[in-house]
Amino acid sequence: MRKRLSTLFAFALLFTLSLLCHAQQVCNANGNLFVFANYDGGVLNIDVNVNIPNIKIGICTYEPTTINITGAFAANVTEVRYAGYVSTNNNHCTNSPVTTTITGVPSNIASVNFLPASTLSNPNGYSMIVCAYSCDVNTNQGGCNTADQIKDYFQSQMGGTLYSYYTQYGCWSNTPYALTAGGNCCPSGGCNLIANAGPDQAMCPGGQVTLSGSATGGATTYNWSPAIGLSNPNSATTTAMPTVTTTYTLTTTDGGVCTAVDVVTVTVHQPQAQIGPYNAVCINAASFSLGTGNPLGGMFSGPGVMSGSFDPMAAGVGTHTISYSASDGNGCTATTTAPITVNALPTVTLSPIGPFCEDDPAILLQNGSPAGGIYAGTGVVNGVFDPGTLGAGSTTITYNYTDAFGCSASATGSVTVFATPATPIFQFNGQALITSSTGDSIQWFFNGGYLLTNGSTIAVTQNGNYSAVVWVNGCPSDTSAQYPVIIEGLADGWNQIAVKAWPNPVGEELHVAVEDMHFEATLVDVLGRTVLAGQWMEATGTLSLQGLSRGVYTLHVRTESGSAAVRILKD
Repeated sequence: MRKRLSTLFAFALLFTLSLLCHAQQVCNANGNLFVFANYDGGVLNIDVNVNIPNIKIGICTYEPTTINITGAFAANVTEVRYAGYVSTNNNHCTNSPVTTTITGVPSNIASVNFLPASTLSNPNGYSMIVCAYSCDVNTNQGGCNTADQIKDYFQSQMGGTLYSYYTQYGCWSNTPYALTAGGNCCPSGGCNLIANAGPDQAMCPGGQVTLSGSATGGATTYNWSPAIGLSNPNSATTTAMPTVTTTYTLTTTDGGVCTAVDVVTVTVHQPQAQIGPYNAVCINAASFSLGTGNPLGGMFSGPGVMSGSFDPMAAGVGTHTISYSASDGNGCTATTTAPITVNALPTVTLSPIGPFCEDDPAILLQNGSPAGGIYAGTGVVNGVFDPGTLGAGSTTITYNYTDAFGCSASATGSVTVFATPATPIFQFNGQALITSSTGDSIQWFFNGGYLLTNGSTIAVTQNGNYSAVVWVNGCPSDTSAQYPVIIEGLADGWNQIAVKAWPNPVGEELHVAVEDMHFEATLVDVLGRTVLAGQWMEATGTLSLQGLSRGVYTLHVRTESGSAAVRILKD
């Protein structure tokens, strides 16, 4: 039974307190603030006759004040704070002792603060908390603070909601000041201003919303902060154009100490879109889809873009910007870009190859540019061309090259391999050797040595062994069998000499050596034309082949006792 009565009593007390707070429109669990301020100080007797929780009392004077807290509900007081000058040179109210004291509450909730810094700037007041004696916040207070400075200081230091504010100039009256009597800077029950910043809103980037503020209780000024992005921060209604989500604070005042605040959040949606990334492509690549993009359903645009696909050839060589725009779930347009690079095809060339003879050795192909490509064609294996594999005839060789970007191009060229001419045969008519073989030239040899003649007939002037080689398209036949000639009365001819020539195939310089002999070297092309006139050398010499075309040449070497011919391949 006792437990039930206790519960009923607690419920009734809570209900009564709720009605009281509702009737006076002030009941803040975080604190209910009462402010007293004057110039001369004196004896301030405060009657705590209102049963509301968490009562906070702030007092501000220039001269000493004796503060006595009494009343039925003094136990509800949680903090008493004095702030001011506490002058000991002036004591118009004859306080004794000449100091500021606080009685009637535990010492641990009472404090005396000398000239603390103001928490609110007002050009009509002062930068320190000194005193206050007027509700006017718009005229100079002669060294004292404006009422709004005093209210802001106590509210910021003690918290809670302003319940009442009472101020005067002269000494406090000996009659107790009942808290229920209210103040003269705001009505009993506190400031009745109620600000309304309106509902939260949302917008897309680049848009705008209208903030419609209002207030009840006699608001005279409106101020929105932050002011950035507002058309008029000092109007109840203003246009907001924030670039990011922003919480705006609406502050309303009644021209005095009463202030009401409300906030509204404008959410700026930040739509996000994503495409790519895209790999570089070659200009000859086929048109391809740019993907779906995120969010879905958007539109691609940019050079070479059509219906969501990209055509490298239409875009051209270079780095291009692909754009994508789509609407997100909030109805905002999201736009993003991504680069795509179109690389040109490499410039590939193939310089002339050959011609070759059937019995020429295999050669490493180095005619393609840039280097590092792949050769293909009949007779080509691993970049080496073998004329014997192709045989007499022509074929096409292709050079394929892929650059560092993966782009490929090719060049082609025709190569011809000439057949080996038939080995010459000839007849002797008693004075000359005659061959029926035809070609570009016929090279005759006597005892293996070179003879300076290339006709189809050669007069016999010496006894010895004669042979010949037919040249057709730069290709020599096999050397014919030696034809011995012995004519009484003719002297025997000279002997063939040993000649070394290197390197072979040769590049720009050919080295020639005839052991311990003084010799003459002559270079002849396939048509029998002398391309390097005879040069006499001692045992070893060097011929410069710079400027000569690739092909087959014959090196003729002659000494006082013999001659020789060496076939040379010029790279």
